[in-house]
Formats: sequence, C-alpha cells, structure tokens
Amino acid sequence: AASTSAPLLIWHGSEDTVVPISQAELLHEVLEKACAEVIYVRINGGGHAAGHPELTKRRTLFLEKYLLGKKDIEISGGTFEMKK
Repeated sequence: AASTSAPLLIWHGSEDTVVPISQAELLHEVLEKACAEVIYVRINGGGHAAGHPELTKRRTLFLEKYLLGKKDIEISGGTFEMKK
C-alpha cells in the first residue's frame, strides 16, 4: 500500500463531539498495518475543528515535504496538548 497510496496526515481532537476519536485511531491503525505513510496527531483537549499555530506548522511541513518534495523535513506525530 505504501508504494501506491498518498501520504496522509490525520489529526483529531480528543473532545470531538461530532466524530469519535476512535475513528481516527482505527484509520491510523489500519493504514499503518497496510504500510501506508501516515502521521497521526492526537489533540488532547481539542474539539472537532481544533486549530492551533503548532498544528498549522505541522500541516505546512507536511505539504512542503509531500507536495514540494522537500524530503529532509521531519514531521512529528503523537499527542499534542491543547492549552485551554
């Protein structure tokens, strides 16, 4: 799957009341098992339309890496804490 699928950046807020976070976790798990290139960011405290300058930075880096071909860019996944 990795050679035939586009890379994917998933971020999902833990407090999303529209789409359960389990959906993003399941998608991430399935894509990893298929050897797809996927970056998952869990936003603790974030809702359905979570926004933050750090998330904008990660999205920009993702687009620069995969659309502009800047292969030396590293993008971190994992958990991001939303400040309230």
